[in-house]
Amino acid sequence: MELRDLAFFESVATRASYEEAAAEVGRTKPALTKAVRRLEQQIGAKLFDRTGRGKRLTPVGAILLEKARHLRQEAEAVSREVGEVARGEAGTLRIGSGTTIVNHVLPRACRMLTAVAPGVDIALTVGMSDVLQAHLRAGECDLVIAPVDPRAHSEFDARTIYRDEMVVAASPSHRLAKGGASLADLAGEKWVLPSRSVGTRAWLDRIFVQNGLPPPQARVETSSISALPEMVAELDLLTFVGRNSLGILTEIALPETTLSRSFALLTRRSGNLPPVATRFADILAALPTD
Repeated sequence: MELRDLAFFESVATRASYEEAAAEVGRTKPALTKAVRRLEQQIGAKLFDRTGRGKRLTPVGAILLEKARHLRQEAEAVSREVGEVARGEAGTLRIGSGTTIVNHVLPRACRMLTAVAPGVDIALTVGMSDVLQAHLRAGECDLVIAPVDPRAHSEFDARTIYRDEMVVAASPSHRLAKGGASLADLAGEKWVLPSRSVGTRAWLDRIFVQNGLPPPQARVETSSISALPEMVAELDLLTFVGRNSLGILTEIALPETTLSRSFALLTRRSGNLPPVATRFADILAALPTD
């Protein structure tokens, strides 16, 4: 049973004559007559009774008309919904990001996306770069925004979308926050830091080691530095955080420990992006990078 035959049957059933139905669907009367006959053969029952020059639905025809209308409406809904997904106007955007981008880039980008595609749902995974890249690799995220990492660039397609600087920070009441601190002074402090597998932690460790000092010792290891300024302050610790994410903390300015970093939009090289992810990538690319 073909949807086209059902559509022709519905038109015949709701119009006074075959001629009117043929004009409505843009087909000839014989084409509609054949469609009705095919349906009758498939069902094994008559769909119309003749009444003089007119026609009347049989009980079987009345049931089929109800089902044909339902199928047409479902087909139209499927076409509409799939079309919205294909145009990036609906579907689920699966994106992974760290807190820096969540705080400073995603709110504006998501607002721009939902303004043009209100049917889009957003599944956001927040984590450190290594964890997010694993999600991307496993196909659990369509897009990941993470600090630029040459190792990631060898595996994923990458496009720079944001820049900032990482700095050492502490509570304004910390003894080193008053100025004049040296790298050696920092070496004797306890820190809030990400795991050593994270690129920014590895960079900070190298700076200390290259200057003949032990790497910073983490009293607290976390997957979200930007989310813990209160803990840094309350425990009187140091941390290494984006300048745009200082919050209640203050920068301990040292040229040696200032890291300029860029964030890249990462996508898998194999496979096509879902249309909604492509639309969002274009929005991110159009935003200012700092």
